[in-house]
Amino acid sequence: MATRKHFERLIMTSKQKSLVTFALAKALAKDTASIKIKPGAHTINETVTMSVVGTIDVKQDTEARPKFSPKLEHFIAAMLDFYDDTQLRVDIKHTLSQLATRPDTFVKELAPQILIADEMIKEADAEYKKRAEPKPRKGSKSFHGEVKVIK
Repeated sequence: MATRKHFERLIMTSKQKSLVTFALAKALAKDTASIKIKPGAHTINETVTMSVVGTIDVKQDTEARPKFSPKLEHFIAAMLDFYDDTQLRVDIKHTLSQLATRPDTFVKELAPQILIADEMIKEADAEYKKRAEPKPRKGSKSFHGEVKVIK
C-alpha cells in the first residue's frame, strides 16, 4: 500500500499543471502557426503522452507610461477646427482616399515626410509621457525548452 507522501507525489499540483499548461501553450504556439486545416468540424480522439522539459522565466511586474496614440479622427477634427478652411477639408478627404486606394505607392512617395511625421509623433509622445500616469504592466513570461510527444 502506497504511503500518503508517495501518493501526493503522483498527483500533479495545480501549480505544476499551470506551469505545464503554460509551457505547452508557448511551445506549441510556434508549431501551430504553420498548420493548415480546412474549414469544417474535425473530430479528435487521441491520448497523448508528452515530455515537457525546460525553464519558465517570469520577469518582475513593472510600471510603464502609455504610448501617445491619438485617434486619426480626433487629429483631423482638431486640424479642421484649428484652420477652419474649406480647402483643408477637401485636401484631407483626397489624402484619405489616396491612402485607402493605393497605400504602398503613397508611402513610397512620401518617405521623407513620413520621417518628419515620425519625429513629430515622438516629440508629442515625450510630452504625453511627462504627464501620463504610469500603469502596471505584467512581467513577461517565456518558456525555454522542448515538448516531445512520446506516443
